[in-house]
Amino acid sequence: MHAVAQKARAGIACGFRMAAIVAVALFAAASAHAEAGEPGADGPREGFAWHPYARITAVYDDNVLLEPSGGPGEPGVWFDPGIEAAYREAALRTGADVGADLRQYFGSPKISQYFWRIAGFAEVDATRGLTLRVSDAYAPQPLNYGLPQDDVENLVQSNRVEAQAHYRRELPQEFVVDVTLRGTRFDADPYQVRQDPVPAGLPPGTESFTASYDDVTGQVELERSLGRNTIGYARVMTRERWFDDLPEDDLTEVSGLGGIRYRALRHVEFELAGGYGQISFHSGPVTPGAIGLLQLKGDLEGGWRWNAGITRMLTSDISGFNYAETVAHAGIEKQLGPRMRATLDALGGQFDNQAPGVGNQKYYAVEAALHRQLTRTIQSGVVFRHWHTDGKGDLSNVTQNRVLLELTYRR
Repeated sequence: MHAVAQKARAGIACGFRMAAIVAVALFAAASAHAEAGEPGADGPREGFAWHPYARITAVYDDNVLLEPSGGPGEPGVWFDPGIEAAYREAALRTGADVGADLRQYFGSPKISQYFWRIAGFAEVDATRGLTLRVSDAYAPQPLNYGLPQDDVENLVQSNRVEAQAHYRRELPQEFVVDVTLRGTRFDADPYQVRQDPVPAGLPPGTESFTASYDDVTGQVELERSLGRNTIGYARVMTRERWFDDLPEDDLTEVSGLGGIRYRALRHVEFELAGGYGQISFHSGPVTPGAIGLLQLKGDLEGGWRWNAGITRMLTSDISGFNYAETVAHAGIEKQLGPRMRATLDALGGQFDNQAPGVGNQKYYAVEAALHRQLTRTIQSGVVFRHWHTDGKGDLSNVTQNRVLLELTYRR
């Protein structure tokens, strides 16, 4: 009975959410008095803009369930229809995106999943330098770090409501101060437990749990120009998170980071930063550690673009486990004429889990893609990806190969 009541409340909430977001779009349409908001010489025009879209994807996945040492391979079809609407006038901006993410597999229909993707926002420039924003996104959310973030087995329907205040102001001596305060409410369908031990506060043998929480984040960044192409910055961030049903996972996060951003000549951008952070569980251990990043990207002659980097940050996943996360990535893109683009991306990382008995997770992935613009509104593409994760338990030796054939329409 309790489960039925939960599903009923979720359905009612989804209905109200869809009605509210559609109302935003209709209000925008009724209020519009300008041409569609296509970009102009001075940025987006004021008025109303709308963009219907749809994508159909044929997929073959050789390990749909992300099983250790391999699992069933399945062909399938994904369908993603939707419509975006936006309204902009003076200091006010609103928008909505109403769509679905339908994933149908033929060999094992029970694997098929159907998600909503419904989002809306309103943003206003309240005073000089101060922007206020509220948003609501009802969309699938990935659960496990170190597994594919877009795989049907690693997604669960969730809702994220955020309210944010952002203030930016120029100061004397070429300084700029940037302040962000954000409050978040996160709710989701039950998550499947894929590793031992289970999150703190849950009994052994728990197969699923609901990790709803409230979160408040504050960040202050001070920037200063150090030359024609160089900016130095210092950033301090703090976060508080309170779980509804996992009080032993409530946490406080604090970090500080300092670095530089540099544009070399016309074609290379560089960022280097380092600092310190820690995650403190209210009823558990404290995880301190060094953090930092190195990011590079640039353009080459002949239509080539490239990027590379490495980051090390402290993070906490949705179940409350805290990690020191190290990720390296590299990618290259080539424009093959006016309508075709090829990309090759590689990434690898490690999550150092601080929970006893969980251990580290290592993963790497390689993805190659080729996209062609067929008409002004239609694009085709083929994508191949290889993914491998090595951890403990259900996350040990997970390998997946996936091929996508895509056809996308966007007005």
